[in-house]
Amino acid sequence: MIPRQPVDHVKMEASPPEASTVGVSPAPAPIATTFADKFDTILNMDFEGFAEMMDDAANQSLEIYMPQFFKQMEEVTRRGGTTVDAKGKPFTIDLYLDALEAMEIDFSDDGTPNIPKLVAGPELAEKISALKFTAEQLARQERILTEKKKVFDARRRVRKLD
Repeated sequence: MIPRQPVDHVKMEASPPEASTVGVSPAPAPIATTFADKFDTILNMDFEGFAEMMDDAANQSLEIYMPQFFKQMEEVTRRGGTTVDAKGKPFTIDLYLDALEAMEIDFSDDGTPNIPKLVAGPELAEKISALKFTAEQLARQERILTEKKKVFDARRRVRKLD
């Protein structure tokens, strides 16, 4: 295990909800894997066999690491105040708009919002693409983005260059 090395410029506590989540330092994620090598793979310089061995080890590590990764991601987003709990209900546009309200959004120089990508599996992606905004939801989205732009502009005004 690689030991944690605290540094002065990155605090080891959660950021306040109104800030980004920089500063949250989850516990290290232990990963172990086994290399199952046939002696002749290396002896005969069998590149394909070696690549297969490495691929097996990587897949084994992913099975261990990915649940830890998602657990840590959940902790970071919860501490950052950017989670929205659907409480088992299906995905809706209103739920999406609730999430949009919870997150910090940056804007390009021309004022276009840089909205993070929504990642979903194929089944959910199909359901999401079939959803249609109502006029009320479009107006709510516009209000949210207008407010986010004001917050973004205020953040930019107080930045100082070193």
